[in-house]
Amino acid sequence: MTTEAEPVTEPVTDPATTEPTNEPAAEPASEPTEPAKGNLLDGDGGDPSEPAAAPQDWPDDWRTKLAGGDEKTLKKLERFSSVNDVVKWAQNLEKKMSSGEFKQALDENATEEEVKQWREQNGIPEGPDGYDLDVDGLVVGDDDKPFLDEFLKEAHESNMPNEMVQKVVAWHYQNIEQQKEAMAEADADFQAEAQQFLREEWGGEYKQNINQIKNLLSTAPEGIEERLLGGRTADGKVVGNDPETLKWLSGLARQINPVATVVPGAGANQASAVQDEISSIETTMRTEPDKYWKDPKMQARYNELLQAQERLS
Repeated sequence: MTTEAEPVTEPVTDPATTEPTNEPAAEPASEPTEPAKGNLLDGDGGDPSEPAAAPQDWPDDWRTKLAGGDEKTLKKLERFSSVNDVVKWAQNLEKKMSSGEFKQALDENATEEEVKQWREQNGIPEGPDGYDLDVDGLVVGDDDKPFLDEFLKEAHESNMPNEMVQKVVAWHYQNIEQQKEAMAEADADFQAEAQQFLREEWGGEYKQNINQIKNLLSTAPEGIEERLLGGRTADGKVVGNDPETLKWLSGLARQINPVATVVPGAGANQASAVQDEISSIETTMRTEPDKYWKDPKMQARYNELLQAQERLS
């Protein structure tokens, strides 16, 4: 019988002990590996000796092939780095459409039934009168109703959903209120400025002149005073607060009726009003002479009335 010989190990001398050992010799240490430097974009693309990466499943011109000659589609595909990105984009788009985030547009050639169904799906009533305008307790006045009806008709023809109509109507009335508030504030400021100006211009005759203007306008047909004084000038100021207008009316009143300040508010019955007050004072003179002669104001008033009566005659 033969036996295999065991491998012979060469004795290794330990330099420290100089005694031989039977341990196998150590393999020489490998050269230290240089750490990677920079990033993937550094260098010229790697070591050519390394095996090439496996080819991708899609050709390099996959965008051109998918576009099929459509330049717009090709430009859109150029935004994607890979076919996988295109698939993910399509899946995300489908998800948004199914969730209702994206709504399908109405076909131009849709039938009446298709239009009705589409409007129902998109929150649009069957007719203009179907819009719900209950926005913060909004109450539409009779003057605004024709305008609002016309708007709702146009909104329905444009397939505007109820939510959007509510927002537009709410904005419209909110804007009107803001304009009214701004106008009222401007009117109050202008009135204060005009009053201050006329008080300085007319001095002690301010109240008399105002009464004179009122007396003049009281002779006009019904409604004229409100229409004239409530109107606005070309720059939006209230006519009844315009100093130049009031100065002109005051001068006109003095020319037409020089005794208007004596009996303001008498209107067309000034002569009668003057005579009635004269008669009252003369009665006091006959029955209570002492009262008359001790009252300088009554005496001055009697003289003023006599002069007014003379001017009226």
